[in-house]
Amino acid sequence: MSAEHIIARAVSRRQGFLFALCAIATLLVAIALWMTFSTYGSSGARWVPSGVPFVDRVASIQPGSPADAAGVRVGDRLDIRDLSPAQRLRYRDGMVVGQKIVLPIRRGDARLSFALTPWPLTKDTFWRNDGWDQMLSIIGEFWCLFVAALIIWRRPESMEALILASLLILENGSVAIAAGLNFWVSPWPELDVILYAVAGPIFAAGQVLLATYALHFGRPISPPRRILTWIAYAFAALAGLTSLVAVIGEWFGVIDSNTWLFANTASTTVFVLANTMLPLGCAALALRAALPSERARLGWAAGALSVNYIAGAVFVLTHLFGTFARFGTILVDISTFFVPIGLTYALLRRRLLDVGFVLNRAAVFTIISLLIVGTFTLVEWALGSWLQTASRATNLAVSAALALGLGLSIHPIHIWVDRFVDGVFFRKRHEDERALRRLAREVAFTTDAVAIVERTKHELREHTDSTYADIVLRDGNGRYGDVDENDLALVALRASRAPVDLQTVQTALRGERAYPMLARDRLVGALIVGPKRTGETYAPDESAAIAEVAHGIGIALDLLGIAPENATPRLLDAIAALDSSVQALPDAIVDRLRRSRELL
Repeated sequence: MSAEHIIARAVSRRQGFLFALCAIATLLVAIALWMTFSTYGSSGARWVPSGVPFVDRVASIQPGSPADAAGVRVGDRLDIRDLSPAQRLRYRDGMVVGQKIVLPIRRGDARLSFALTPWPLTKDTFWRNDGWDQMLSIIGEFWCLFVAALIIWRRPESMEALILASLLILENGSVAIAAGLNFWVSPWPELDVILYAVAGPIFAAGQVLLATYALHFGRPISPPRRILTWIAYAFAALAGLTSLVAVIGEWFGVIDSNTWLFANTASTTVFVLANTMLPLGCAALALRAALPSERARLGWAAGALSVNYIAGAVFVLTHLFGTFARFGTILVDISTFFVPIGLTYALLRRRLLDVGFVLNRAAVFTIISLLIVGTFTLVEWALGSWLQTASRATNLAVSAALALGLGLSIHPIHIWVDRFVDGVFFRKRHEDERALRRLAREVAFTTDAVAIVERTKHELREHTDSTYADIVLRDGNGRYGDVDENDLALVALRASRAPVDLQTVQTALRGERAYPMLARDRLVGALIVGPKRTGETYAPDESAAIAEVAHGIGIALDLLGIAPENATPRLLDAIAALDSSVQALPDAIVDRLRRSRELL
């Protein structure tokens, strides 16, 4: 199996796995949204830590709530160790609507027992105050997962892009079920405790992925950046472990995480800020070291995410100290909504990926929908008066024929609309692609190496908007230009026979991407393109056309290396004699000329 097939299969598997993960996360958010309105219950009482482990007290009660109706009063205390593990989970992390719970209350020296049936969260004062920003948060979670799916779809070959998509998936998928961050509660407490225990470490892993994302910029990585990244990993691992232990400890009644957090505000503050600021610090150092072409991508991604990171820290600290808690809740919910807005703006500016294809599909879908719905409405209106006097059988037959006709016309309509949208909105892009592919065919028939190089640079600047283009050739002494043949980028080009993103490897080659120049199954050189003037990334179809150019140049320059310094007329005649069927097969040109060597 060729290296290209191996790489394509690996990319496909990685893409499929992340798509599945994104679908699971989206499903979890949807289930959490359903639970918010259907299963998540509230007693109407607000419980706060009393300062004694496992003992909470009632701070306030909503009039008319289940707790008020049951007889619970402000100041009552509850020792959660008197509850079963399932009841402790329900009491601390969410009750189920209609599922009765018995609370053993201590009022002074008296021990009382109150049974109450939780009402829907939407009746609670909390939801009336916070419902609007909670819904913004849920919309933001869906939106973030949609952006992640777009990135996976259009940039499966870029590890940098896939890390960003993974970050969005892990964070939003885990937030959907994380206790205290959303409204996940199922009828099965054993299932919920497992999900709560897993969600915390996953959230910590997703948050620290920003530090991993930053490692793909500003290469080579300096020692301080590596050290800071490993410190961020260590704190994330500690945060995940702490969350896991807290959930398990509360289930078995051995660790009261709430009391510990509120009793150790200084250490908790340091811990929260470290988990938030360390990934942001890694991104800031990477932004400082990044090339100008990289700063747009990193800046938009890290800038959008930083809003949510900082808001999350404010949320925890305001609830920890009991001041401006409402402000912290609103801030974190709004920030979850604004993160995908920033990322979407970055997509539309093509800073993170080529979104032209997405806009194309959206335009095609919209036009097709308007055509079909409009046609159906118009025909139905036109036939309405006639069908009024027809029989029921005639009505059914005409309706079936109309539906069948529209169904069979979708495919040709789709083809026509696709061509129309491409011609109207993406004509320049297709013209540039055709120009590059024409260059790939024609350079093999150019006999002047200088002309080949100059034309290639001119065409690439004109049709790709790259800031520069460069060609490095093998000199036969173990070097490609000024770069050693064991450079990581050159090794990757030889091994994969595929383009290499120079921002993802440690290399002496300077530019955005390197494309292999192959001839007779050997890497004879590399075509380097610099960043675009607009800061955009290279689209997949555009990159494929540049790869063809690199292949054609490799063939052409290898041909000129076969001939003497002053090519003989017979060799030039052999080149001119190649028919049009061979023009599309640059490797066949080499084979033909290899046979013509005997004529020299």
